[in-house]
Amino acid sequence: MTSALLQVSNLSKSYGGLRAVADLNLNVLPGAIHSLIGPNGAGKTTAFNCIVQYVPPSTGTVSFAGQRIDGARPDQVAAVGIARTYQNIRLFGSMTVLDNVLVGRHRHLTIPWWSSVLCLPGAKREEEAAKAEARRWLDYVGLKSVEDLPATALAYGQQRRLEIARALASNPSLLMLDEPTAGMNPSEVNEMIRFIGKLREDLSMTIVMIEHQIRLVMTLSDQVTVMHHGTVIAEGTPGEVQRDPDVIAAYLGHRRGTPEVHSAKTKM
Repeated sequence: MTSALLQVSNLSKSYGGLRAVADLNLNVLPGAIHSLIGPNGAGKTTAFNCIVQYVPPSTGTVSFAGQRIDGARPDQVAAVGIARTYQNIRLFGSMTVLDNVLVGRHRHLTIPWWSSVLCLPGAKREEEAAKAEARRWLDYVGLKSVEDLPATALAYGQQRRLEIARALASNPSLLMLDEPTAGMNPSEVNEMIRFIGKLREDLSMTIVMIEHQIRLVMTLSDQVTVMHHGTVIAEGTPGEVQRDPDVIAAYLGHRRGTPEVHSAKTKM
C-alpha cells in the first residue's frame, strides 16, 4: 500500500468559541489530485492555512513525507517541498513577471547577500542560474514572452498562471491551490482544467486544491473531501461524493427528509 505524502490527523482550529475546523483527517497519496470542497465558510481555507502553518492549529498533527511539520515556521514548511497559491492573487504588481518567479527561487539560493552586493563571480553565476530556471517555468506556463512586463499588465488568467509558476519555481513535491479558477470566465476555466491536468501528466505533481468549480473537481480529482461547518461530511471518489445525500443537502441548503425548496438548477 502506498504511503500518504501528506497526512493530516485530527486537525482542529478554534477562534474563541468558534471552531472553524474540527478533527480534519486527510491522506493525500503521491501523484494524486485531492480536492477539498464545500460551501462558503466551510473551513477549507482555514484548513489550508493550518496545514502550511500560516495559522497554528489548535490541535492535531500534520506530516509530510513522514516528517512532522506542525509547529514549524511557514518557511520551514516551504523548505520541505510544499508550495501554495491563494484565493486572492498575491503577486508583486510593480515587479516584472520574471522577478515574481525569481521570488519562488529564493529558498534555493546559497550565496550570501553581500556577494551579490559586491558582484562576486559566484553570485553572478547563481543569479543567472536562477533566472534560467525562472524562465523555464515561465515557458512552461506560456508567459516567457512577457517576462519583462509588470505583473499588473497581465490578464487575469495570466496572473493566475504566473502565481502557479512562482510556486513551481520552488520545486515543490506538493502544490496546494486555493481556488485556482476563482474569478475566471468559462474559457479561462477550460484552460486551467487543461493546465492542471498537464501538471500531473508532465510532472507527476501531487496537488491539493480548494475549488468551487465542480466541473474541474469532477474532471481531475482522484479523491474529494467535502467540508461543511468545519467538519468533514463525506470523502471518496468524485462520483461517490456527488451522490452522497449529506453533500447534496449541504450544497442545496436542506436536510435529508425535508422538502427541497431550492431551484433544480442549483449545482454543487
